[in-house]
Amino acid sequence: MGSGAEIKDLLTEILTSSEFCNVINNALSSRLTTTPAISPTVQVPTLPGRNTSETPPSSRMSMISSRIHEMFPSIPRARHSRSQSRNSSRGLTPFEKEVFLIKRKSCEETLKRNEKFDAFKDGYAKPAVKLYTQWKVGEIKQHLREVFQSVLTNTDFDFLMPVSGYLSKIDMEDLNGARLKALLRQKPLYLRPHVDLVQDDNDEGTFEETDYTMNDLEEFPDIRSLDDHTQNVNSFTLELQALHNKITESVTYFNVNREDIFLTCKLALQRKSFNPFNRLSVNFVDSDENTEGAIDGGGPSAEMFRLCMSYFLTSCLFDGNNESKNLTYCIEQLQANNYYYCGQIIGMSILHGFGGPNFISQALFDFLLYGIDGMAPNIDDVPEGTLKTILHTMHDCNDVVDLQNIILDEDMISISGWSFISDITEKEKLIAGSY
Repeated sequence: MGSGAEIKDLLTEILTSSEFCNVINNALSSRLTTTPAISPTVQVPTLPGRNTSETPPSSRMSMISSRIHEMFPSIPRARHSRSQSRNSSRGLTPFEKEVFLIKRKSCEETLKRNEKFDAFKDGYAKPAVKLYTQWKVGEIKQHLREVFQSVLTNTDFDFLMPVSGYLSKIDMEDLNGARLKALLRQKPLYLRPHVDLVQDDNDEGTFEETDYTMNDLEEFPDIRSLDDHTQNVNSFTLELQALHNKITESVTYFNVNREDIFLTCKLALQRKSFNPFNRLSVNFVDSDENTEGAIDGGGPSAEMFRLCMSYFLTSCLFDGNNESKNLTYCIEQLQANNYYYCGQIIGMSILHGFGGPNFISQALFDFLLYGIDGMAPNIDDVPEGTLKTILHTMHDCNDVVDLQNIILDEDMISISGWSFISDITEKEKLIAGSY
């Protein structure tokens, strides 16, 4: 019929009410025969057509409360049933969290920006995982297993939160969604598995040590030039670090749309207050300006730059295969200043630690790094078309007369400044000067 505490409180109210005391006092003092005896137990009549044995306890308690209020008006109706029904009708309260699944069981530090970018790319991070404050820890874990089912094995995992660059384990005892939300606030949630999810490359096989001499290395010119390469990389790293140190605590806000990522990024770049050295805060919105609601701890920024790189890969700004693209010449894109904004987005991505495009050709890379005198393009870098066909024909030609006829017949070659060739050895110079 109700809990023991509820019944006890109800009896206390009955016994201390003025009506009950007056009735008892009159009965004892006058012993009137016309006054019906008061039974120590109040019996509630059964409502017609109702089987009280099938009535829920909360409903029976409400009927008792109403009957007692009719007999003793000073006793208010119980209010617990109203609040109880209100609580039972209340829906689940959602909240979203950026979640990172760590690959190593021994990891103790938070992920850096480039590590976060790789985590999103490889499926070990999700920008906005929906959880509910009413969920218990088991329900939260089960949902996270489903979210990371492509990379997470059957192993168990711990919950961790970032604290000053390190990971602090969250106590699972009495944990629920509301407590987890309060603990993390705007911080992301980290999951650390009890076993490593990836293996070291060195575990995949053994390597046989071999003693090489300097003469042996003549066959490997790239190895002989590692010192120069390392010097260039170190120089670039120092310059990039110097630029990275200029990043301020001010924030530049990006409201971007996944369906029109380049245009919405351009709108942010065109603001007068824009500064590439400000920290980034990216918010994804749809065409109706409805936000996804994720707090940018690095995930939305990484997603924005990833989408931009995907857009550049298939745009008319570049031409070539997906592993070796060069810039195109498009007057429409040039007039819209899109080459500039493309370069600005790529530069910001590198500056803020999210990496650059992986599709530009070696010739374009050398041009950007060393200028036109430092690049050495080949025929494969020329876009498909008439010029590439002519260059292949010239490359296969081994007769100076036939080569001279090609020069005279093809205006594209004449425009490049060649009108006469006297020796077949000049062929490679002629081809190199034509693109």
